[in-house]
Amino acid sequence: MALLTNQPARLNWSDLHQQPDRDHRGARLLQALENADLRGRGGAGFPTATKIRSSLGSRPMLIVNVCDGEPLVSKDAVLVSRSPGLLIDGVALVAAATQAREVVFAVHADTPTEAALRALLGREGQLLPPSRVMAVPARYVSSEESSLASRAMDGEARPRFRSVPLTHGGVGGSPVLVLNAETCAQVAVIWSAGPPRAQLTRLITASGAVRRPGVLEVDDRFQLAELARPGFGEPQAVLLGGYGGTWLPWSTARQHTIASLAQSGVPLGAGLVYLIADECPVAVVGVILRYLAAESAGQCGPCMFGLPAVATDWVQLLDPAKAAAARQRLARRLPVISGRGACRHPDGAVRQAASALSVFARHIDFHLSGQCVRPSVAAAAAPFLAGAW
Repeated sequence: MALLTNQPARLNWSDLHQQPDRDHRGARLLQALENADLRGRGGAGFPTATKIRSSLGSRPMLIVNVCDGEPLVSKDAVLVSRSPGLLIDGVALVAAATQAREVVFAVHADTPTEAALRALLGREGQLLPPSRVMAVPARYVSSEESSLASRAMDGEARPRFRSVPLTHGGVGGSPVLVLNAETCAQVAVIWSAGPPRAQLTRLITASGAVRRPGVLEVDDRFQLAELARPGFGEPQAVLLGGYGGTWLPWSTARQHTIASLAQSGVPLGAGLVYLIADECPVAVVGVILRYLAAESAGQCGPCMFGLPAVATDWVQLLDPAKAAAARQRLARRLPVISGRGACRHPDGAVRQAASALSVFARHIDFHLSGQCVRPSVAAAAAPFLAGAW
């Protein structure tokens, strides 16, 4: 483990900035990232080496996403407070390889992380190209990469429909490279580890009915069963990846390791792992879907009309008199909305709702017959309201 403990030595800054070795060093870095199969830790899971390579020769603006955009997730904040050196080293490596013209650290406004980043640049900003902290609104869609790129170019912090990658001049003709803070720190770990292949860890935020809530550093062998708190009964299910993530029944999920989740096609996204135990899952999902509907960019039909309709249908599952019709409407609506948004926000809401319809089918049956005895909507919503607002 290296992100939060047993951290490698800092970079040799004089070597890093020697011009004759720059191209060779960049090629070695990309090869090391490919060997380690590093993928973005902000949610999309795209190969990092491929993303960096696409910006070579364009002198991009490098945006480092330190927003913790998912409610309940706090890994970026923990990384800044506990491993600021790794973050700076990783950003410096990427900036040197791409000859970045500027580094922008994006963070939600008026947070402790914003203050910590400003202090960090005051200490180590001279080690980077021209750098600044960019405060963005604390809204769900504001930390999407095209939202950050738009904000950095003095536009609105909202996602945009795009066919041209940001690294190919997707914002006003100016190339932009956006990487998550943890991804950058992992770059430093891989560079320091050297060949053959770095043994990567990742940061997850454990929440809900877990043994130890908070940010954990885990490797591929970590088993989800280790998260459950003893003596409180078996969890019902686990939400993986974030509010736009996937529900799995606990009986299935508990057998998975981090590696087997990836092999099964269940992404960890931004690293949220939320275990639900005693709460009413229909109420919890209703709170999440209402939040996602309220936090949309409001720039296309699926966001403006589809997500509020899905949230309304879902809440009606709590009413025995309306649940059957609402369930049928959800089954019709969700496939129609998926893939049709101007950005990926509707897709995440659909993924959340569709997986919940399947995983909690039996519990929805309870509501149809008026037999749910789980805690009230208010009690079920409490942890989500605390994390989201």
